[in-house]
Order: sequence, then structure tokens, then C-alpha cells
Amino acid sequence: MTDTSAPHGSSPAPSRDYFAGDPRSNYARMKAGDFYISDDPKIFEEQQRATRLSAMFLAAYAEGVRDAAFKHGWRAPAGPIDWSENDWVLTRLLAVCSLARTLP
Repeated sequence: MTDTSAPHGSSPAPSRDYFAGDPRSNYARMKAGDFYISDDPKIFEEQQRATRLSAMFLAAYAEGVRDAAFKHGWRAPAGPIDWSENDWVLTRLLAVCSLARTLP
């Protein structure tokens, strides 16, 4: 691994072996809950997978909230939403949708 934190125009600092004597990959260290450096391609793949799953879980959660609310007689407003009313279901659905929009 190369340390790229050297100022522009100078040569990079020599690479350090932060985990001398540990034959595991950074991915294996991460999975074990140990210190790691996130330069392992498998870590990037896992991050991408987590992002995809996050969107799926948020969608499933929103669907579950809506379905449970329907079972208890809740109905979505037909016209403009009056946010001054304390509608827990609408507030929760709005929060989940807002969170989902922040995902890459």
C-alpha cells in the first residue's frame, strides 16, 4: 500500500506495513472486527451491496408501515396534505422516503 498523503509535487512517503505478521486481508480483518484499512476491493463490493440492500429494506419497511396502517383503517389523503395534523403514518413514510433519497 502506498501512502498518498504526501504534498503535491513531492514523492509519496514510504509504504508502511500496519499489520506486520498478520497474514489476513483487510477484508478478513474487517469481518473479524479488527482494525483494517479499507483498500481491499472486497470491502468496496460489500459497501455497494449494502447500499443496494439498504434501498430494498427501506422500501420493504415503508410497504409494511403502509400495509399495517391500511389494516387499521388508515387511508392516504386524497388531496393536499395538511402537515399540521399529527399523522404518524404520513410522517413515518415521508421520513423513510427522504432517507432513501440520500442513498447513492
